[in-house]
Amino acid sequence: AASEAYTIRVTQLDGESDFAILNESEATFPAGSTSASIFIKAFEDNIKERIETYFLNIELTPSASSLGAVTVNISATLAIDDNTEDILVNFEGPIYTVVEGESIEVKLIADKNSSESFKVEVIASQLGDVDLTPEIVNFSIFTTEAVVKLTAIDDGVLEPSETVTLSLNILTDLGVKIGIPDTANVTILEAFTGLSVEFEESVYSVAENNCITININTSSGFAVPFSVNIIETSVSMDYFLQGVPVTMSPDGSSNNFTFCARQDDIKEVNEMFILELEVVDDGGLNISLGGIMLTEVTVVDVSVVTVNFNETDYSVSEGGTIVVHVVADGPSAEDYDVSIVLTPGSAGSDDYDEGSHIASFVAGSMLATVAIGTTDSDCVEPLESFELSLEETTSSELLDIAIGTPSNASATITDESELTVHFEVTSKNITEGESMSVDVVADDCYKGTFSLGITAIEGKATSDDYTIVSSITFNGADRQSLTISTTDDNMVEEMEDFSVELSIDDDGGLNLQLGASLNVAIIDNDERITVSFARDLYTVVEGFDAVITFSLSGDTSQSFFVLVETQNGTAFGGIDFDDTLLQVDPRVESAVISTTMDDILEEEECFQVTLTIPMNLSFVGPGPITETTVCIQDITVMRANDTIMADPVYTVPLKVVPGGNTEEFSAGISLCYEIHGSPNTWFNVISDTCTSVNTLYTEALLMNHTGHVITHVAILTEDSTGVCTQLEVTLKNNTCLAEFNGESVVNKRTENGIVLMRTRRGFRISLPNCANENVVLWITCERQFESYAMKVTVSRGLNLNPTSHGFIGQFWNVDVTLDKFNETFDRILQERDGSVPHYIVTLLPPPPSTERSFIAELYNMEWDGTRRNCLYAGSNQAGSASGKIQPLGTVIEGNFRDYKVSEAFASDFEFSQFDSDSCK
Repeated sequence: AASEAYTIRVTQLDGESDFAILNESEATFPAGSTSASIFIKAFEDNIKERIETYFLNIELTPSASSLGAVTVNISATLAIDDNTEDILVNFEGPIYTVVEGESIEVKLIADKNSSESFKVEVIASQLGDVDLTPEIVNFSIFTTEAVVKLTAIDDGVLEPSETVTLSLNILTDLGVKIGIPDTANVTILEAFTGLSVEFEESVYSVAENNCITININTSSGFAVPFSVNIIETSVSMDYFLQGVPVTMSPDGSSNNFTFCARQDDIKEVNEMFILELEVVDDGGLNISLGGIMLTEVTVVDVSVVTVNFNETDYSVSEGGTIVVHVVADGPSAEDYDVSIVLTPGSAGSDDYDEGSHIASFVAGSMLATVAIGTTDSDCVEPLESFELSLEETTSSELLDIAIGTPSNASATITDESELTVHFEVTSKNITEGESMSVDVVADDCYKGTFSLGITAIEGKATSDDYTIVSSITFNGADRQSLTISTTDDNMVEEMEDFSVELSIDDDGGLNLQLGASLNVAIIDNDERITVSFARDLYTVVEGFDAVITFSLSGDTSQSFFVLVETQNGTAFGGIDFDDTLLQVDPRVESAVISTTMDDILEEEECFQVTLTIPMNLSFVGPGPITETTVCIQDITVMRANDTIMADPVYTVPLKVVPGGNTEEFSAGISLCYEIHGSPNTWFNVISDTCTSVNTLYTEALLMNHTGHVITHVAILTEDSTGVCTQLEVTLKNNTCLAEFNGESVVNKRTENGIVLMRTRRGFRISLPNCANENVVLWITCERQFESYAMKVTVSRGLNLNPTSHGFIGQFWNVDVTLDKFNETFDRILQERDGSVPHYIVTLLPPPPSTERSFIAELYNMEWDGTRRNCLYAGSNQAGSASGKIQPLGTVIEGNFRDYKVSEAFASDFEFSQFDSDSCK
């Protein structure tokens, strides 16, 4: 505070029109006071504006300066707030009128000024009808009016007056509101005043039983539907209208109606009808009738007579007459004619009457008949034809004649005459190797061409003996030559014959009849052949077949038979040999005489065989040897189970149960035996649930006679995972070769429990056998007398399936008892070795097999794959024990033929137990 009063001055930099500082802008600080006041007055301007800001400054007066006053914060801001009410903007008036294609101004009014410009949007309710310029109006500073130009768009379519509503949208935050009137309605008047309607055409024509569409046109487009009616100046049953009255649509989709003429089946002149156009409802449009307010419709009569053939195909025998029927679809009021035009085809004009042929219809008739004659020819002819067609010949003012369908027809002329064609002769002889000609003859003249098939029918002569063409063709000639050639085959044969037949390949339309066939005999030109035995002496080992061969002096394709008869000598028929009379074709086979093995040591025995040529064989004669001798030699070598001192074919360990004489076999013993099988035949060795082993037999030379040995072993089994596997061991070039699923195995192959391993003389094979105890097989390839053969040995493994089968498998897991056999042996065994012990082997198989016994001798030898002694058993295909007095049971169950299978990996036979799902 100061000790005395002083003043300061407050000044304004601008805004003199908006406010004033009172008291001459001075403020006095009384003595001792720290505050002073000035008064400011804001002027009322009735202008809408925002808050206004101004600046105030402090200035020191001399009195303040003399006291040492200084200024601090010498400037201040003054804000003047507007208290003016919001501006109201509205249309000048609520109603306006404008004509299409013209413009008007629409004025907007603001009730007060504004300190700044602002915008207002004008919105039209139907933008397609008006154009606003501008659509957004700008009110400038201190302006209270704005103008919008509204143009009504002329769409060229006649329509009633339309109303467009305008509204406002404020586009500022200044404090502007919409006043009253807030909308304006603009009525748009149609610029085009007048629409005319008329028929599209003034004249129409329609045939009876038909309809036409009649269009109604307008002078311009229009926006709303309206209706017109069709006035009939005369009502008639000859026609009717559809689609009237007509609703005229702006899109033109229904601006027409249909005029339909009825069919009255009355021949009459054309009729004319007048239709008039009438406006029923103009839809608010100013509609008038145009220039074509009347139209003329002519109904054309369609009473036409249509004629056509009643048939399209006619047939007549040569020399006969064709009756042609022409029909009309209705009667006529007057006579008229239609022509039938004939056109040659395969039949020429000389085959039929080619004159004028007219079908004449009388009034009221619907049928006309025309006769056309044909010509009878002297020669046999094929089917011939010509064509018929209809042509209109009569014209009438009232009658329309139309050619209908069918308007064309065909006529066929048939010749009933037969043409016989035959061979000139019915039989001919020809020497082998020569050719001859035979004529085929036609008995009458003919026209055209035909072909005949030539077929040779084999008799004693076959197609190799002759050559002949397959067809011949006749083309007007009365005969054709046929050549037959024969083949000289240098083979002796009897007279051969064949026949030749004619057949029709193409009769050319002729009625052909064929004659009898031609029989041809071929006379052989070769000398006759002779037949004799190849040798005058044959020898055979007892129990085997004597194969007696023949010698022929020449070749012949003719099959024939000779008789081979036996006579007793020191050998007797029915006892030592089969004395059945044989009928043999010596060209392709030998005479086979079986001998009997009697197990009795004896001297050589012989019998005689005679060759006889039947009397009816003219081309065969006897040769130099017609009698021969067959001698039967006994086997002097002692046998053990039919092995003839050779290794056994099959070896299998036995399951010997306590009792009898079993103590000496505690280390185990095997059963050894042979089965010779049949040549080129597979037999089963092992048949178990999941293992099957088959062997193939082949003919081989054993001790100077033909025997059967094993040359192929095929194994079908499951591995440890259940997968089906095929193993094969084959005897080739005197050694064993093996395959595993088709792949060659040189030394060893192991896979999923199966082991295939080469040994010194073959292969050792181990099989899982359904994951039970493994089965170990030894397949050995070794020399057996003059030939090599295979044998099968089981060294380990008894299957748990008691019903297993096969030559070896049937002994698995089967109880066996052994008892000494001390009775007297026959001469063969005694001479061999009386000290060799023999045992009664008794098998106790489970059902369905039954107990059986046989005698076996103990043979102290060890074979590949086993260290056990063998009990040799059986002879003659492992059948009855040989040379024993009692018992005489069989070693294997049934007969060896019961074990035959069809192929290497087949498993079906009488005793089969193979049941692998993966291998089936």
